[in-house]
Amino acid sequence: MNNSPIQDPGLSWAAKGLLAYFISLPETWVVHLSELYSRGKKGGRSSDGRAKTESAMNELIKAGYVKKIQGEDYRNETEYIVYESSYF
Repeated sequence: MNNSPIQDPGLSWAAKGLLAYFISLPETWVVHLSELYSRGKKGGRSSDGRAKTESAMNELIKAGYVKKIQGEDYRNETEYIVYESSYF
């Protein structure tokens, strides 16, 4: 794993952990936010996990480690591309 995102002082621990998780998955894995919510910490309030996951994901998008592409067809699916280094 590239160390630059782990050493990035602009990323929270949550964002670093989520990125490390993404990078540990097979390259063919597709990011589904609903699946991330279910893979998070068990117990406690699910809304907390959902909010924290969305916050970490948005942080990675703003920092250039994840690119969000909103679909424009009838399914309107969102695609996420994960980068090991910021593309900025």
